[in-house]
Amino acid sequence: MSVLAELPLAINSFFLDVLCVHDSYFGERHKTISVAIYESSQFPHTVRCKKHNEKIILACEKCHELVCAECDLSAACSATRQLQHKFSSLNKHNEEIKTHFERLLKSASDKLTEICRLNKQAWLTLDECEAQGRASLKLIDKICQESMQNMWECDDKLLKAKKNEQLIAAKRDPRLDSLSKTAQM
Repeated sequence: MSVLAELPLAINSFFLDVLCVHDSYFGERHKTISVAIYESSQFPHTVRCKKHNEKIILACEKCHELVCAECDLSAACSATRQLQHKFSSLNKHNEEIKTHFERLLKSASDKLTEICRLNKQAWLTLDECEAQGRASLKLIDKICQESMQNMWECDDKLLKAKKNEQLIAAKRDPRLDSLSKTAQM
């Protein structure tokens, strides 16, 4: 199966991983809209706190918990199991996540490019092996035919030599001559 046939599966797997990370930030999936609708919207969309319905202003760099100004900032961080979160501004956090995903996407793209290159190389190598195999079979067939021809020629020469030997022996020994005559009858 070619890599191109598996490409959608690889992309789907990647985006499922992204959704899992996304869900861990927000706790659950939320309503999604198309990019065209979002870009045509006059009002910017803001993420709001589920508890207080306030605008999210901070995010923990470790566990990615999102908080508003009303949230309790002293809660334990679930990623580090420490008492304090390591909060940063939402914009900074978003840029870090965006940079992280860009690195992951670049890495996945590089790996996919390498897989395609290796797949192409494997097919070229396979084609070369098949061509060498066909050439070897032709050579083996030629050698076998020559060997068979040589064996037949040797067999013919041996039969002729044996007949000549018998004729010569028959001329020397009259008993063999009478035997050869009875054999011919």
